[in-house]
Amino acid sequence: MVRYNPEELARWSRGVWVPHAPVEVLGITQDTRSLNPGALYVALEGERFDGHKFIDRAFELGASAALVRRDNPYLPESPAQPMLLVENPADALQAIAAAYRRQMEISSIAVTGSVGKTTVKDLIADLLGARLPTARTRGNWNNAVGVPLSVLGVRRSDEAGVFEVGMNHPGELMPLCQIVLPNWAVITGIGPVHIEFFDSIEGIAFEKSEVLRSLPEEGTAVLNRDCPFFELLSAQAPGRVLTVSLTQEADYQCLESAIGPSGMTALILERRTNERHEIFVPLMGRHHIVNAMMAIAVARGHEVAWHEIVEILRRFKSAPMRWEQQIVGSVTFINDAYNANPLSMRAAIEAFQVVGNGPGRRWLVLGGMLELGRYEAAEHLALGRFLASHAWAGIITVGELGETLAEGAREAGFRTSALFVCEDAEQAAAVLRERIRPGDQVLMKASRGIRLEEVLQAYRTWGQLPAAVPA
Repeated sequence: MVRYNPEELARWSRGVWVPHAPVEVLGITQDTRSLNPGALYVALEGERFDGHKFIDRAFELGASAALVRRDNPYLPESPAQPMLLVENPADALQAIAAAYRRQMEISSIAVTGSVGKTTVKDLIADLLGARLPTARTRGNWNNAVGVPLSVLGVRRSDEAGVFEVGMNHPGELMPLCQIVLPNWAVITGIGPVHIEFFDSIEGIAFEKSEVLRSLPEEGTAVLNRDCPFFELLSAQAPGRVLTVSLTQEADYQCLESAIGPSGMTALILERRTNERHEIFVPLMGRHHIVNAMMAIAVARGHEVAWHEIVEILRRFKSAPMRWEQQIVGSVTFINDAYNANPLSMRAAIEAFQVVGNGPGRRWLVLGGMLELGRYEAAEHLALGRFLASHAWAGIITVGELGETLAEGAREAGFRTSALFVCEDAEQAAAVLRERIRPGDQVLMKASRGIRLEEVLQAYRTWGQLPAAVPA
């Protein structure tokens, strides 16, 4: 539990305590559902919610104080409990986090990119944790609320922090970097993610490079040499650049790779030492070898030994709904429906095509990729045409954007008898129930907003099938 000085909180936020400051503050949260006794409750506001409505609930749960907007209508005229009055709670939270970070003597690693941010963040944190007390972003808390809360979760005893930073719109990344103050920056890849808010993919690349421009001269950038925007990105780094690659000379280069039923094996060359090490990562797809090499580059820069790296990678567990294999009855479901974009869709589908747990047929259940703006139709049609180049037992699409996927597959000659366009998860589950065979495998992938995991839920409840178990 992190302990904060109430006087510092007031100074950092430019706020005022009324009627008095609390004796101590143990933790900071914006969610009463995760509030621990002694914590400061931050009353954030949004288009559809107002955290000030839950101030009383926060104190009932044991909050030591609340950070609130000074003119909010829920503030009593004479508060009995400690309230930190500020102009804007969201701005105050960021200011507090930035000031707290400046007190910390840690190695700060910022991870951004269009794909794989959370996986790379967790890989790095796991590897660094072998040698240093290491804090990390919880889940994918990578926005204007999650980043400051993650920084505020760093303990005084921590020596490293790994922070995921994301953005949807231009200009969002710089304030997060000013909070994190990284001395290491990792960019996982660039693609048309959130492109509806940008003029081009190059615009996304330049925005992502904000994390590089925030580095000090003695800082280190880790970049994928195979990325088409490598030259643009590397030019933004003020200091050392470490590179990884699947295909060309790099500081960390994959010489050989193979995919198996439970993950990827790769032979990695570390150019500085000229050593070669075989690693196994329990993740599917060659892109995860790149993710692992990026984490290795950071770990080796922090003097983590190779034998520790090899063992930790072998035991790595990804976050939920990222290639999460479950067996329902005798059918294997691969739930990769946490999120999707043109890059991650193709990577997951290519991995699914070559991996299997037996002779069963392979099915795809796919939904739309969101936030593509004017590229939406073209990207879905292109993905549909890509699907048609593989011999699937069936392709099941869900929702309106799924119809566009199906249209692209039909245009490319995929057989219509194996193409099923469904309005919702119930329809998709019904198609599976009618056509699935024992031993078959099903990959589910779509943007998070599609909630494609509901297909598995609907399928599982049919006929009172047993609950899913890990594959």
